[in-house]
Amino acid sequence: MKNIIKSLAIIALAIVICFSMTACPDGSDGDGSKGKGKDDGDGDGSGGGSGKPPANWTAVTGSPFGTSYVWSIAYGGGKFVAGGADSKIAYSSDGITWTVVTSSIPYKTTYGIAHGGDKFVAGGLNGKREYSNDGITWTAVTDTLLDPSGVVSPDYHINDITYGGGKFVAVADNGKMVYSSDGITWTAVEDTAFGGDIEGIAYGGDKFFAVGATGHILCSSDGITWAVAAEGQTVFGNVRINCIAYGGGKFVAGDQSGKIAYSSDGITWTASNSTIGSWIIYKIAYGGGHFVAVAQRGIIAYSSDGVTWTDVTNSRFGTSNIYGTAYGGGKFVAVGAGGKIAYTTD
Repeated sequence: MKNIIKSLAIIALAIVICFSMTACPDGSDGDGSKGKGKDDGDGDGSGGGSGKPPANWTAVTGSPFGTSYVWSIAYGGGKFVAGGADSKIAYSSDGITWTVVTSSIPYKTTYGIAHGGDKFVAGGLNGKREYSNDGITWTAVTDTLLDPSGVVSPDYHINDITYGGGKFVAVADNGKMVYSSDGITWTAVEDTAFGGDIEGIAYGGDKFFAVGATGHILCSSDGITWAVAAEGQTVFGNVRINCIAYGGGKFVAGDQSGKIAYSSDGITWTASNSTIGSWIIYKIAYGGGHFVAVAQRGIIAYSSDGVTWTDVTNSRFGTSNIYGTAYGGGKFVAVGAGGKIAYTTD
């Protein structure tokens, strides 16, 4: 158990560093949409606007994943790409009809996928990563940055990937991060300022924000130099934050206990009126003017502002957990346990 006084001192020092260094500016310099600053890590069809609420969902029949778990999904280059267990990856131009392909890495489980710079990058079990120009043909990244021993180590699984500011950033267990400008050649972050597992990452307002164990929120202006973000822990306490998304000028994050909070700058956070109860929130995505949160026991909720949330009456997942969601081509698509996939309809 860490010494409480020592921990508080470290956190306080990190907060001071966060405000005094260029690693995490004050958030007054843009909304993340200019130049290469746009975050399309979770789908480059996220666009603004106030589309119809994502209240109605339809199940995909004949899932290409069978009954195995589907952990992640992203949109880019005119298609959805989803990743699951047993080295399975599938793609779809409409989120309805899917074609399965084989990962370039044997026995791989894909926990995170992102699209950016005209390329998909997928990562997961044992820190393995692979890239694809079209979501169909995949090539393995050959470094051992997150697998130094060459054997399966649960300490270094990749949990999420995003793209922003001209680079991919992947976050992993045990405080590990790696970054790349092309998805092929990667560099390890020397000091993430994070001692526990990092679960989610998003880019917006020209900054990266990463979340994870014990309610920690990290900030960085370049994905390389990181510091603890101020006041983030006051909302989530010591509960693990699983996911974070950016859209409509704000960040929204969800945790292990069903809590959702929002922030205009990623530093000062306010709790929303989450309708998810105490169920685990696995992923949040933004698109068409709405946030969508997916959770344990088939729960989906949506919000136009990240503040007020509404439950979906029938997610089509039953009581199966929903692990990922992405927006593209005018619709949300969600994936989860039992190979289930569902998409929004008008």
